Amino acid sequence: MALDADALLSTMSQAAANAFGQVWKDVKNYTIPELRKLAGTFVDIELGLSARPPYYTKESADILFRMQVRATESILTATTALTMMAVEKALNEILAAVKVAINQAVKFALV
Repeated sequence: MALDADALLSTMSQAAANAFGQVWKDVKNYTIPELRKLAGTFVDIELGLSARPPYYTKESADILFRMQVRATESILTATTALTMMAVEKALNEILAAVKVAINQAVKFALV
């Protein structure tokens, strides 16, 4: 089943709201665009791995995923009053919400 960026964004946004708790209202405007980029990265990775010939390897997909997560962490930390530890904790919860779907779609443990 192909990944749907809008469905991923919805799931990740819900997880973000739960993870950030009371500060969600303060960080939502910065977080949603970053999660949209992360969802798009997941879809691109899946498409790249399933293309014939594939334009990603497992290794390059992993690098792309990790780069996008680091970018998301950096932007959320820089644009909010949150610390890197708080953002990292929230991102771990957000990624846990889509982990099974992503890993099934790409057919290896990416997340």
